[in-house]
Amino acid sequence: MLLLYTFLISFLESIYRRGARRWRKLYRVNGHLFQAKRFNRRAYCGQCSERIWGLGRQGYKCINCKLLVHKRCHILVPLTCKRHMDIKPVIDGMDGIKISQGLGLQDFDLIRVIGRGSYAKVLLVRLKKNDQIYAMKVVKKELVHDDEDIDWVQTEKHVFEQASSNPFLVGLHSCFQTTSRFYAAEICIALNFLHERGIIYRDLKLDNVLLDAEGHIKLTDYGMCKEGLGPGDTTSTFCGTPNYIAPEILRGEEYGFSVDWWALGVLMFEMMAGRSPFDIITDNPDMNTEDYLFQVILEKPIRIPRFLSVKASHVLKGFLNKDPKERLGCQPQTGFSDIKSHTFFRSIDWDLLEKKQAIPPFQPQITDDYGLDNFDTQFTSEPVQLTPDDEYVF
Repeated sequence: MLLLYTFLISFLESIYRRGARRWRKLYRVNGHLFQAKRFNRRAYCGQCSERIWGLGRQGYKCINCKLLVHKRCHILVPLTCKRHMDIKPVIDGMDGIKISQGLGLQDFDLIRVIGRGSYAKVLLVRLKKNDQIYAMKVVKKELVHDDEDIDWVQTEKHVFEQASSNPFLVGLHSCFQTTSRFYAAEICIALNFLHERGIIYRDLKLDNVLLDAEGHIKLTDYGMCKEGLGPGDTTSTFCGTPNYIAPEILRGEEYGFSVDWWALGVLMFEMMAGRSPFDIITDNPDMNTEDYLFQVILEKPIRIPRFLSVKASHVLKGFLNKDPKERLGCQPQTGFSDIKSHTFFRSIDWDLLEKKQAIPPFQPQITDDYGLDNFDTQFTSEPVQLTPDDEYVF
């Protein structure tokens, strides 16, 4: 009996007590049940006969007859599915989320994890200003990038808002995203300092943005810098980290400080969306190369996630303009002023920020004299050993 009881408990925990999950949305056309798919091998559209390629889930596949089509072509398929199934169509998602600007993560004390699902976890939190206790649902942004993923989040938020007026339903107190504004503003100040001194940084990326003990940013690694540029001067060296290289560099054009503002746009996108605007996740060797990445940067329009606020979307579009003459921060006389006056940065006290008097949203925890807990063990576990000199090399 004890063995059977243990088995039942284990069975319940492994299946029935798992967190709720969502299956991919089905699109019904002429009896076909299409589902968004990522194709790791060469695939061709059954409607237009062109190759299906691109980022993310590039096409649709019928789960019954296995017909492959482009996303844009699935509604044009005239053929009836050979294995027609009568399933009700899935309702489309709700309107875009408007992120609350009133509260942020810094306004809460995080007490304990009290729940976890397939794409989010729930924290017990305390609102600092009045000690009220709330449950905070935290959704990981990198798990929310397809249209239907975004629809799920939007729908849940909309239902939360409506439920707030009913005493027997959990309502919504506030909705916010962890802020990237503070770090982006400090990076802007650092880049402008270099630009005023005729220096192009040329290697802005997450790896080169450090935090000091107080939580302020520090840019590091000046190996790609170009100095000695006056107003209107340009250079032409092809260099940088592939994912952050500006289109004008890839086109072989002369460029100036504009490439740093493009890289900031990529970095801000990563901070806000939890992924790169040029993510390539594929086993196809033809699509896993620098040449393909460069083609994407040059030719593909950048899709701003719909869960971002209007202000965040606008500033990303400004920095990620493929035309450097139209890019935010690139006007000869007003570049940095244009950035500071942008609606996304309107809440920033730039004077306070430049004096390092603004309070950072995060302060690193330092447990020893060196603070090595904040560095990747991939590096800190390596032996401290210098390569010996070769006496035959002068």
